[in-house]
Amino acid sequence: MVDDVAISEPVTLGPRERYLRVHATIPHFRSSGDIPFRYRLEGRDPDWISVSRDRWIELAGLVPGRYQLRVEAGVRTGEWVAAPPLAINVPATWSERLWLRLAILGLLATALLNWLRLRLRVAEQREAAARAEARLLQQVSEQREQYQRDLARVGQLAVAGELSAAMVHQLGQPLGSMVNDAAAARMTLKHSAHDQLEQRLTPILDDLVAGGRRVGTILNGLRGFFSEGLKNTESVDMVDLGREAINVLMGVAQQAGVSVDLDADRDLPKVPGDRGLLLQALVVVLTNAIEAAQQSGDPWVHLRLRHRGETVSITVVDGGPGIPPTVYDRLYDAFVTDKPKGMGMGLPIAHRIVHAHGGWIRARNTGKAGAAFRVTLPLGTMSVPAKPLDLETGESR
Repeated sequence: MVDDVAISEPVTLGPRERYLRVHATIPHFRSSGDIPFRYRLEGRDPDWISVSRDRWIELAGLVPGRYQLRVEAGVRTGEWVAAPPLAINVPATWSERLWLRLAILGLLATALLNWLRLRLRVAEQREAAARAEARLLQQVSEQREQYQRDLARVGQLAVAGELSAAMVHQLGQPLGSMVNDAAAARMTLKHSAHDQLEQRLTPILDDLVAGGRRVGTILNGLRGFFSEGLKNTESVDMVDLGREAINVLMGVAQQAGVSVDLDADRDLPKVPGDRGLLLQALVVVLTNAIEAAQQSGDPWVHLRLRHRGETVSITVVDGGPGIPPTVYDRLYDAFVTDKPKGMGMGLPIAHRIVHAHGGWIRARNTGKAGAAFRVTLPLGTMSVPAKPLDLETGESR
């Protein structure tokens, strides 16, 4: 019975009803007051609940849903006899259905947002892949251009090596003839009767002979360097080498109106290497500095020799206009020059000589004006093997 009404069909509560009162009885028993009853509302109660002596079952606080009310009566044999289950339907109100709809709508919105995030992540990944592909293509293009430049440079180095070796060979014979002629003229004056003429010309001829022999030594060193690499190494006094380089270029500097001064550390250690080749490299750098300083209103060149740890640094600073941007990154490439009558061979040869001695040469424009070239040479064993130069690559082989 439900609220004093006997029922056997499913019960549906009203839209706002959340309470149901059920009376448990056994009609065919004349007296059921002493019969125990128990119930369990499937969908809510996990265990059986005893019914009070008045046999009323009160179901309160029902939430929307479908339930099965099961009632059992205890008999004297100790068994429980089950009555047919009562189906109970508690419909949801409009507000309760709205929250459900909102929850579903929230789930759908969350799913849509996750989908949009996934699409955005996929788009970002595609864009990143496209950028990576573009960078890769650019790197490949740059490497191809660099490869082409390297091929061109290898060709230049091969031509430069052959040309330098040929120049050294061709200059050797006329220079030897000049030295022999100057020595013969000196001997002739010595046995002549013109004492005043001898006094005036002998120093000049002595300088010609000494300079020619010095240049001959340099040329012979270059010839051996291009063909066989470094052979005749010794402990080179860099201060004495600097003075000799200035002395070689004294006439050129005086004619250009450029002052050249030397500043060296005391007790500067000696450097292992080929004296003639190092002299040639220093003469090249000083010559460029003198030619650059000649273009300024205050022409000067400073040669500084410093002891730096396990190295000796040779710095040549000039007061010229500085290194032009057009050749700044290609100073040591063959045939690169900004001089109208230059061949672009001096610095590449100097660079090879320094490199063969295990050192390096660097150039930069100074803050105000002019340029600075720094040659750094190791004091210990040369890091680059003293082997012949490969004329096709410009490196030691």
